[in-house]
Amino acid sequence: MQDAIQEALVRWTRDGDRSAGERAAIAVLAEWAGPVRRFWSGRAEDEVEEALQDAVVALLTGRAPRAIAPEGVTSPRAWRQRVLRNHLLDRARRQRTQRRTVEAVALEPVEVLMPPDISRQCVLRHLPSLEVGRRVALALALGMDPTAWVDELAEARREPTDAVAARVARALWDSEARQAVLYPEASGRAAAESWRKLVERARDDLARRVSA
Repeated sequence: MQDAIQEALVRWTRDGDRSAGERAAIAVLAEWAGPVRRFWSGRAEDEVEEALQDAVVALLTGRAPRAIAPEGVTSPRAWRQRVLRNHLLDRARRQRTQRRTVEAVALEPVEVLMPPDISRQCVLRHLPSLEVGRRVALALALGMDPTAWVDELAEARREPTDAVAARVARALWDSEARQAVLYPEASGRAAAESWRKLVERARDDLARRVSA
């Protein structure tokens, strides 16, 4: 199936057709506006607009724009959605790094959350062996980045990957949003208690694996 945006991008980069490039940019802005707004739900409109413009510039420019699907890809639109999601996750990680403070580096340091004989290096070594929900919860509780497991978590929860990625991205810059990653429909004290119990189960599970 032909993809008008893919064709326009190829004409732009291969033939220097500026009008094709302009058409592609306008079409991509329209295609990506919804996903970007959902990903940055809760952010100010000017921040969302800046993120959208940044994605278009980053993924549609250069000698080999990343938004162009490689030869053999059957769905250029799905490819564009994938590179957009990866770009947004990278942006969220960069913002998290920039905003970190001594207090935010580890909201619940390993030495507080984990038994004293389990180091951060030990946690990193055994964390991938946990069930994905516990793995993500414990990583967030320890101030670690769980975006590498977004696809696996989405599959396990039977949710759209973009929805899960958006919640994880928000949790990276807003500690109060961590519990929504696993409990998006809950709120208040019930959600907080469910989150606390999940983190404790994950901690205990990891401690058992370390001592096994």
